[in-house]
Amino acid sequence: MKTFFGCLLVLVCAISASATSYSAAEHWGSFNWRADANAGVWMPRIPVLPYYNGTLKHPFQNAKYRYPATFSNAALSVSCSPVCGVGNSFSIDLTMSNFSLIGQRPYAYPDLNIFVGTLSLITRPIVLTSSSGIAIARFTVTGDLLACTDATCGTTLFSLSVNTVGYATIHYNLSGGQLSISSVSYVLPEPSSMVLLGTGFAFILGRVRSTMKRRV
Repeated sequence: MKTFFGCLLVLVCAISASATSYSAAEHWGSFNWRADANAGVWMPRIPVLPYYNGTLKHPFQNAKYRYPATFSNAALSVSCSPVCGVGNSFSIDLTMSNFSLIGQRPYAYPDLNIFVGTLSLITRPIVLTSSSGIAIARFTVTGDLLACTDATCGTTLFSLSVNTVGYATIHYNLSGGQLSISSVSYVLPEPSSMVLLGTGFAFILGRVRSTMKRRV
């Protein structure tokens, strides 16, 4: 029985990994945008791209694969159906452009300073359960970017097609029929979380089968 509960704990610790599917371009990453500054940080992990030699900081968090970037040019639109009110649903479309890389020399791709292009974060409909709070929403981030040495993109290093799916945390406030979004963020689980999830399922399945055989 102790073994069974131990396996169950492993599964619970890894269950958040099931919330995300990975694209070919982004295998781990995080994102945060704040409305008060209309600025954010996007940090994808892209191991399929060339890189400088980096320092291994963690078996599944190799700094040389990370491309943290900031942006301060974004446009947010909110759509409510049928109207903005408790019990109704809303969705958001956050469009961002030009992601400047920050503080990763010498781990970044040689000469890469900015991703030029546009990404759009779109959520599925979210039901308003209160006048303010936090919502967890299914989202997609799609778009095509060019890796460049500067914002004019006189030299293109490579192109990047982003197609990311997961769950985002959205802080919102409803007042007088007007819905405002104060922040949007997400964290995609690392490959180690997916491995842990699979291990948890395997252990629990094995214990259940063993218990059933003993009863027979």
